[in-house]
Amino acid sequence: MKIVDLTIDPALLAKLDACSRNQLIGCMHAHNELSVVNRLLLFSKNETGKGAHYNHADDVQMWLLLQILAGKLFETWLIVKDRIVSRKPPEAIVAGLSAEHSDSLAWLRSYFGEKNHRRSPIKLVRDTTAFHYGGLDLQQAIGNLGDGENHVYLADHPANSLYFVGSAVVFRSLFAMIAREAGAKAEATYEELVTDGSQRVFDDVRNANKHIHLVLYGLIKALLEQVLGRDLEGGERTDIEVLDAPSPSKVRLPVFVTMGQGAKATDED
Repeated sequence: MKIVDLTIDPALLAKLDACSRNQLIGCMHAHNELSVVNRLLLFSKNETGKGAHYNHADDVQMWLLLQILAGKLFETWLIVKDRIVSRKPPEAIVAGLSAEHSDSLAWLRSYFGEKNHRRSPIKLVRDTTAFHYGGLDLQQAIGNLGDGENHVYLADHPANSLYFVGSAVVFRSLFAMIAREAGAKAEATYEELVTDGSQRVFDDVRNANKHIHLVLYGLIKALLEQVLGRDLEGGERTDIEVLDAPSPSKVRLPVFVTMGQGAKATDED
């Protein structure tokens, strides 16, 4: 794998007007956050151990990262919309986006909305479980738990305790609400609602993820070229070869870890 290292002179950043500087830094920071959460979500899908306790811990970890990513996608859209897309007069960099990036921007505008944000699955995740809490009817979920979802695991250290039933109730309630708001059939069972809603969240996160990254790339490229005064393909650059980058399928996020007196570091740790 090769990556290109471009050195940005801080003096060039300082010369930017405050608006352009905020746009560039905001887009870069948002991209970095999304990249990290995406990697963590990818790793969280890999099995870490055998047994129901491992399965439940894996599920909670994956759900948590999914909702954080959904919330970050919504907040990233707010950055792009408020700082660049909806400004009057329109920013020149928006008009200069490539056809592919413009199509992605149109998708984001339609999905999230610009003035009155749509109650999309991503917004519902953001508003009820990711960054804000409330608005969920938990009663039905409690009466419709799946097999084994009523478990609580207690450990000597709170880092290893797992209250699986709490997360199961929250996400079942959320997914059922999303399915109903999307127009699910009145005769659908609760399990069908949960399956429908969860699939909608995964599909929307995947699509929004793709389109936001394309738009961010187009905006960052245009703003960086404004800073450097040249095309990114020209000028001084350093090619770096990244060695031994692991396959995502081989990276696992631990769900149980040795804590306290039993955690003795070794030279190999």
